Amino acid sequence: MITYTQLKEKPKEFLAATGLHLDEFERLFPVFKEKLAVANPADNLTKKDGQQRKRRKGAGPKERLITDED
Repeated sequence: MITYTQLKEKPKEFLAATGLHLDEFERLFPVFKEKLAVANPADNLTKKDGQQRKRRKGAGPKERLITDED
């Protein structure tokens, strides 16, 4: 899988993969990171519809994206 750290060194490939120039991505990323934290809180004990979770946190498929930038 291609990661942010690999692509940030290759501006043409970064643009092809994301549709953004690196400086545009770096300006947009703080807002995205803030929205991501709101959408996926660390203490996510309820589902989006407000119901209590039936399984422990961490059950199910694991995320493939390691960093927020990815």
